[in-house]
Amino acid sequence: MNLSSPRLRLLATAMTLDALGSGLFGPFGLLYAHEVAGLPLAVAGAAIGVAGTVALAAGPLAGALVDRLGPARVVVLANAVAVLGGLILLTARDLWVFSLASVLGVASARMFWSSFAPLVAAVTADRAERWLGYLRSARLAGVMLGGFAASVVLTLDRHHGLIIMLAVDTATYALAGVLTTVATAALRRTIPSASTAPPGRTAASAHTGRASYRTVLRDRALLRLTALNTACTLLVSAPVIAMPVYLIDSVHGPAWLPGLAAGLLTGLVALAMTRTPHLTRGTGRLRVLALACLLWSAGCLLFITAGSSPVPAALTATMVLALAQAFYEPTADAVPLALAPPHLTGRYTAVYQLAWGVSSALAPLLVGTLLSINPAALWITLAAIAATTAVAYHRTGAHLTHRVGHSGASLTFG
Repeated sequence: MNLSSPRLRLLATAMTLDALGSGLFGPFGLLYAHEVAGLPLAVAGAAIGVAGTVALAAGPLAGALVDRLGPARVVVLANAVAVLGGLILLTARDLWVFSLASVLGVASARMFWSSFAPLVAAVTADRAERWLGYLRSARLAGVMLGGFAASVVLTLDRHHGLIIMLAVDTATYALAGVLTTVATAALRRTIPSASTAPPGRTAASAHTGRASYRTVLRDRALLRLTALNTACTLLVSAPVIAMPVYLIDSVHGPAWLPGLAAGLLTGLVALAMTRTPHLTRGTGRLRVLALACLLWSAGCLLFITAGSSPVPAALTATMVLALAQAFYEPTADAVPLALAPPHLTGRYTAVYQLAWGVSSALAPLLVGTLLSINPAALWITLAAIAATTAVAYHRTGAHLTHRVGHSGASLTFG
C-alpha cells in the first residue's frame, strides 16, 4: 500500500473519528456518572476503577484474536464493543448498568491498542513506523478536536450536553468501524493468521499449537522490554497528571498555564510524530528509545526551574517532553512487532501493551505522594527513572538489536 493509497487515507480518517469520540466524551465519564446516571462521585469513581481493572483482561484476549482472526477484524470488533458500551451507558441510571458500560468501554480501548500496531504493520510493511507516527498524529488531532467541541457543548447545557456528547461518541465509533472495514477489505489476504506463514517463514513457525501465551512469556527479551516500556509509559502519563497541581499550587503560576501546557504538549506531539520516523530511519530502535528517555529526563528537570519563572520554564519543559514522546511512540509500537514470530504478533503486542495499564495505576499514586512530600522530588524522581531507563535501553541494545532491528526496517508482515 503506497503513501497515496485512498485506503490508507481512509484508515487515517477512521482513526481520527475513533479518537474524536474519545476526546469528546472520554474525560467526562465521572461527571456523566454523577450528573446523568445519578451516582455519588465516590461510588462512580470506584466503579470506574474496578471496571479498568476487570477490563485489563481484554488486552490478552484481543492479542489471541489478532493471531487467529487478523488485526483488522479485532480493530473493528473493538469499535463494536465501544458502540455497545455507549448504547448501554446512554440507558445507565444505576450502578450495575453504569459498571457494565464502563467495563465495555475500557475493554474496547484495550482491544484497540492490542490490535492497532499489528494492523498498521500489516498494511504498511517496511514503512510501519512512518505510518504509526501519522496515524497516532491523526488520533491526537481527533482528541484535540473532541476536547474543543466538548468545551462548546458543555457551555450550552451540562446535563443534555453530556448525553449529546455520549451519543456522538458512540456514533463516531460506529462510523470508524465501518471505515476500517472498507479500508481493510481488500487487504485481508495479506494479513497472516495463526494458520498461515508469510513468505520467508517456515510452516513450523506458524503452527497453531505454538500460538499460546506460555510461549510468549518464555521470551525474556519481551519481558525485559515490557518492563522498560512500563517506565516509559509512566513518563508519558505522570507529567500530565502533575502539571495542573504543580503549576498552580506549587509554583503559583497563572490559572491558564496548565491548560496551555497540556494543549501545547498534545499539539507538538501530533506535529512532531509526522517527522520523527524520518529522522530516526536506520537508527537502532532501542537507541531511539534511549534518546527519548534522555529527553524526558531533561524535560522533567526543567520543571524544577518553574519556581522563579513559571510560564517560560513550563512551556520549555513541555516542548522537550513533547519531543521525547514523539520519538518514543512510533518506535515503541514497533518493538513487539519486531520481536514477535508472525503467528504471535497479537499476543506479543498485548503483553507489551500491559505497560500502559500498570503505569496508569502507578502514576496517580506516585504523583500524589511525591508532590505532597516535596514538589521538586517528583521531577527529580521522574528524571532519574528516565535516565536509568535510557542506560538500560543502551545496554539492552547491545544484545537485542539483532532482534529489535532499526527504525524503518521491515516488521513481521514485511
